[in-house]
Amino acid sequence: MRCGGWRARRPPSVGLEAIALRTPWGRRSVAWAGALLIAAVLAFAVFDTVRSYRATLADTAQELDGKARILAEHTARGLQAVEIALRHIAEQHRSGTLREMSPEALHA
Repeated sequence: MRCGGWRARRPPSVGLEAIALRTPWGRRSVAWAGALLIAAVLAFAVFDTVRSYRATLADTAQELDGKARILAEHTARGLQAVEIALRHIAEQHRSGTLREMSPEALHA
C-alpha cells in the first residue's frame, strides 16, 4: 500500500520460518536436523530388524533341538521294540519251538 511516497511495512513475524530466514544457517540446520532424525529412525529400524532376526534364529534352533531329541527318543524306542522281538524269536529258535510250529502258525 503506497501513501505519499513511503511504503508501509509489515510487522516482522516471529514464526519458525522467519527465524530460519534471518540466519544464514537456518534452512540448512533444519534440513540437517530432519536428515539426522530420518537417519536415527532408519538406524533403529535396522537394529530392531537384526535383533528380531537373531531372536528368531535362537528360537528356531531351540525348537529344532527339542524336535531332534523327540525324534531320537522315538527312534530309540522303535529299535528297542525290534530288538526285543528279535531276542524272543532267537530264544524260540534255540529252544526248538519254531521247528515244531506249522507254516500257518509261523506267519500268523
